[in-house]
Amino acid sequence: MDWHVLQNYGLIANMVIAFTCTAVLDWAWAKYTHALVERRAIIAASWATMIYLLGGAVVLLYVATPWALLSAAAGGFAGTYLALKFGKPAP
Repeated sequence: MDWHVLQNYGLIANMVIAFTCTAVLDWAWAKYTHALVERRAIIAASWATMIYLLGGAVVLLYVATPWALLSAAAGGFAGTYLALKFGKPAP
C-alpha cells in the first residue's frame, strides 16, 4: 500500500474523530449548563470533567492536523443543534 494513501486515511480518521468529539463536547456543555441551572453539583462537576477531557483531545487532534479544525467546528454546530433539538427543556 502506498504511504500517501495511508496518510489520507489518517487525515480522514482525524477529521471524523474531531467531528465526533466536538459534537459530544457541545452536547456535554448543554448538559453541564442544564445541571448548573438545576443546581445539581455532582452532575455538573461530572460533565465539567468530560468537557475538559474531550476539549483536550480535540485540541491535540487539530494541532496535529490543522484541517481537523474545520471538522471540529462542524461537530460543534451539530452537537449544539442536537442537544437543543432533542434535549429536555430547562425548567
